[in-house]
Amino acid sequence: MVVSNGEVKTVTVADEPYQGAQVDDKYIDLTIANASQNHIYIPVKDLVDVYTKGDGIDISNSNVISVEIDSNNANGLSVGANGVALATATTSSAGAMSAADKIKLNGIAAGAEVNVQSDWNQTDNTSDDFIKNKPTIPNDSNLVHKTGEETISGVKKFTSDTWLYSSSGDTPSLVFQRGPNNSYIDWKI
Repeated sequence: MVVSNGEVKTVTVADEPYQGAQVDDKYIDLTIANASQNHIYIPVKDLVDVYTKGDGIDISNSNVISVEIDSNNANGLSVGANGVALATATTSSAGAMSAADKIKLNGIAAGAEVNVQSDWNQTDNTSDDFIKNKPTIPNDSNLVHKTGEETISGVKKFTSDTWLYSSSGDTPSLVFQRGPNNSYIDWKI
């Protein structure tokens, strides 16, 4: 059998020129070189796998296949002449994590919290800014002024101007003694 002509055509009427043809189907029309010019019709869909667009894949009318990216949710993903690319994240845009960022992230202990500025006046011991084991700071109500050579509760004898801090009566727990040039020396008793 000799073919005198062949063309790729599109079905315009269902079931014509062959049974089962659907409108817009592609087919090959081969004309046989004989006296009656018989035709052989070969549906293209029987020769190749047909792909349709969907799930981020687009197929143009000229059969160009491309990847679609939702630009509102791309998170650094882009498509260019070299293919699909994922940009590294920055402080202002989403993207892939760099190796340096991953190393830093791995160095953070599980359950770690951001540093919190301590608050001396915080009284809620469950608050992050609460200071535990704060020392009591002397104030006017628990300072006792002694001068000269005195024995205080039988503990120590002082011979200069002295300020005593006591949390309970006249028994000192901390002594501020005036030294040279009006400086103070701290003594723990």
